[in-house]
Amino acid sequence: MLGLCEMLDTKTKGQFAKDLTQWKGLLEPLVVDEEVQIDMIYDLQEYCEKKGKGDQILGIVRALYDEDLIEEDVLFRWEKQARDEGETKYVRFLEPFLTWLREADEEESSDDEE
Repeated sequence: MLGLCEMLDTKTKGQFAKDLTQWKGLLEPLVVDEEVQIDMIYDLQEYCEKKGKGDQILGIVRALYDEDLIEEDVLFRWEKQARDEGETKYVRFLEPFLTWLREADEEESSDDEE
């Protein structure tokens, strides 16, 4: 995942998302396991912390989610682990996205019931 992090140094958010689409085929086999996806989130968190780019993690994770490189369940597992460990800084950065995912799930569930 170091290459993914290094790509962040030279890209705008829009360019990162575009490049991610191009690299998806190479990344997919690497992130099939949920534990690898969680590790990727922690690696991105660590990278953003070192580079002082914490506020960028939302766009990064959203792009990874949009390309199906991070699963919704994995994000919720990571959130729980981070909260349990008292590491809430990045949970706060991702809160709008996590809330959006929850609301979309609830909306889908209520549509299924009708």
